[in-house]
Amino acid sequence: DKNTNPFYDALTEENRDSLRAWIEQWHKALTKCYTHAAQQSKEAPTPPEETMRLANPKYTLREWMLVEAYSKADPGKSPGNPFSVEGDYSGVHELFELCKDPYAEGTPENHEKYYRRAPDESLRAGGTAFMS
Repeated sequence: DKNTNPFYDALTEENRDSLRAWIEQWHKALTKCYTHAAQQSKEAPTPPEETMRLANPKYTLREWMLVEAYSKADPGKSPGNPFSVEGDYSGVHELFELCKDPYAEGTPENHEKYYRRAPDESLRAGGTAFMS
């Protein structure tokens, strides 16, 4: 699925090899650190994936998320009508709820909608292309 691929462009073979080597080094260092912690403590140390999950939020607001939410909330004036159109604040409220606990797994809907790279159309939109 292209929405879950963290790379916007295909990796060259050289970049893929470099990334693979870095991941292997990182994994060895992580294993060594975890093993050392286990040997130093009478209690089982917190698993590395849990430590990382608690230190890194799953959800981080991105410009493309905000643009979608505030565009629905303030759709502006419709042609021929000098008064503002009633906005839909559901997206703003949804992001607010998401931000209350960014480390949580969230709902399956949150995961599908927000745990992804920026949609392609936002990469071409003025003001959001370089902020997401």
